[in-house]
Amino acid sequence: MTRAVILLLAFHLVSIAAFAADENAKGLLPEVRIKSNNEDENDKKAFSSEMMITRSENKAIESLQGIIKKQKGSKSEADLWYRLAEMYMRRSKSGRFFEMHQNTPLTKLSPFPVPNEKGSEAVKRAIKIYTKIEIDFPQFKDMDSVLFNNAFANQQVGQIKTSITLYERLLAKFPKSNLIPDGTLALGELLYDQKQFSLALENFLKLNKYPQARVYSYGMYKAAWTLYNLHQNDEAIKKLVQVVKANPPLQDGEVPTNRHNLRREALRDLTVFIGESYPANKLYSFFEDLTTEEELGESISNLAKLYESHGRQKDMNIFLGEYISKRSSGPDVVQSHLALVSANEDLKKRDAVLDHLQMASDLCKKDSPWRALQKVDVVEESCVEGFRKVSLDMAKKWWEIWEKNKKHAEFSDLTQRLFKLILDNEDPTKPDLKTRYAYAELLFQLEKFDEASVQYKIVGDKTTDAKMGHDASYAALFSKEKSIEKSKDKDPAKEADRKALAMNYMTKYSNGKYATSVKFKMGHIAYEEANYEEADKILRPLTTLKGSENADIKRKSEDLVLDMLNIKKDFAGIQAFSKQILAGTTDADRKKSMNKIQEEAHFTQVQEFAKSGDKSQASDKLLAFAKEHEGSKLSQDALWQALSLQYSEGRVFDAAELSGKFVAKYPDDKRNLDALKEAAKAYADVGQISKSAETLVKIAELDKKGRNGH
Repeated sequence: MTRAVILLLAFHLVSIAAFAADENAKGLLPEVRIKSNNEDENDKKAFSSEMMITRSENKAIESLQGIIKKQKGSKSEADLWYRLAEMYMRRSKSGRFFEMHQNTPLTKLSPFPVPNEKGSEAVKRAIKIYTKIEIDFPQFKDMDSVLFNNAFANQQVGQIKTSITLYERLLAKFPKSNLIPDGTLALGELLYDQKQFSLALENFLKLNKYPQARVYSYGMYKAAWTLYNLHQNDEAIKKLVQVVKANPPLQDGEVPTNRHNLRREALRDLTVFIGESYPANKLYSFFEDLTTEEELGESISNLAKLYESHGRQKDMNIFLGEYISKRSSGPDVVQSHLALVSANEDLKKRDAVLDHLQMASDLCKKDSPWRALQKVDVVEESCVEGFRKVSLDMAKKWWEIWEKNKKHAEFSDLTQRLFKLILDNEDPTKPDLKTRYAYAELLFQLEKFDEASVQYKIVGDKTTDAKMGHDASYAALFSKEKSIEKSKDKDPAKEADRKALAMNYMTKYSNGKYATSVKFKMGHIAYEEANYEEADKILRPLTTLKGSENADIKRKSEDLVLDMLNIKKDFAGIQAFSKQILAGTTDADRKKSMNKIQEEAHFTQVQEFAKSGDKSQASDKLLAFAKEHEGSKLSQDALWQALSLQYSEGRVFDAAELSGKFVAKYPDDKRNLDALKEAAKAYADVGQISKSAETLVKIAELDKKGRNGH
């Protein structure tokens, strides 16, 4: 067999696989994956290489055509035509390549003309040559290859009936050809694709005569799928088992001597076949007898996927449970637990969901015996990608259920337990702070403020994300305040925590979004602790804040400063500070309130002076107050106290004069009669008889009953 024929056979088998892969209803074949770190560069290299090959092929074809003309009628003519057909088949590959890249930047940038012959046109040229050889050179030594390649070429351009006829002719005329196994397989494939399953099966089973052929396993594999499509499930299973046993498992890095080692595909498809007919309690033992440790886990996992898609979650607990129990160190144990998480969630068995997540979590812990036995990629897939994703998705689902109806406390409890499970499993060197933040948010919603504060604090301390750190640090303080607000009794420990959290925030974020609010909180804490000096130091600057967004904090700070001045009996300070507030506000009620505070502070200040100071000076201060706050009730009291002090100090004439002014100013005051009596007596005592008489007349007007006597 020529090298070109071998290449065509390889191409044939790949094409068969690619064609059948689209028909998932009739069979499952190996996937083809292409990976590249630089697809653009690979495309450029492939395009350049194909251009060079095509140019060389064109020259070779032209040269060979010239030779054929010269060798016409010679013994080598048939062989030359055969070689030309091979070249066209190779050229068809280039044609398909350039069709795929038509109108791409690669085509436009090419320094040479890009061939425009389609791949199918090159195949048709080859078909004509193969047909010519069969007709004109019936004794050609490689006629079996001509028939095989012609059949394959016809298949490529969709001439299926002709292709079938050519394969049948090959099998009939050349029963001892090395191409019989390949031709038999190819014919079976064509019949299979035409859904002529009985005829296809006949051809696939003929390959039993050629157990050493490289297409033997593939033929048995296709026979299994054919039997499956003929609803002969038990026979299909036996055939796949035959494929598995004929293809021993490969060791790491081992390259199969048989390019069609379909062991993995056969095992995968067995899960489909056997999953539809075997009871769940027989599945584990079936695959245990047939597979390696790694293959067993993969097969059980594939069965789980099949059962889940068919809604057979209850049965999943049977065979997955058996695998977990008997293969506790198996590479797919964690994945099996996770499959049962999904299954039991569908069955609404939430306790079982948590149990399996707990067991998966224990297996995934850094120091677990299971983890120590596994490959790095198994741990990555099972624990990092698997456990974390499944548990977070489940937590999200339960949380959303609870948020829709918060009467379902069951789901909030489940979510909490699941979050804790996830966090217990985190890598200390790579803490899962996003999950922890979500856990803190849930705790806050559940009004578990102390627990939420702890979780927020951990996030704030460990994260390198500036925004998350800021928000978490403030949330830790806010949660603690909510806890204190909720408590009936004052807890010194909580108060200490609140203070520490406030200081923590201000240390890290002195200009943060909530800095002003936290400053006020710290000032308020100092106020509550009666540390008035510290409180004043923090709060007084806040009384000068500008802007409507700070109005509430500004006002509260002003009130606390006023209260501290009052506690310290700093009435002068109260007067000065209330004046400052008055100057900085346009609020009418606030102005009224500050005027009253200022007046009362002034009055109290004078009274305090009167208790221990010079009575004469005190009287003058009271008079000054009355004048400054004329019209107020305190002004009236101040004037009365002033005249009383003057009488007590012996300034009787001044007191008598002030009494007259008091009566004139406040005619309805009940103390007026006494004031006039004292004034009349004072005038008489100092020899002011006429003033005394005038005063008595006023007394007579006030005292109707004693009018005549006065």
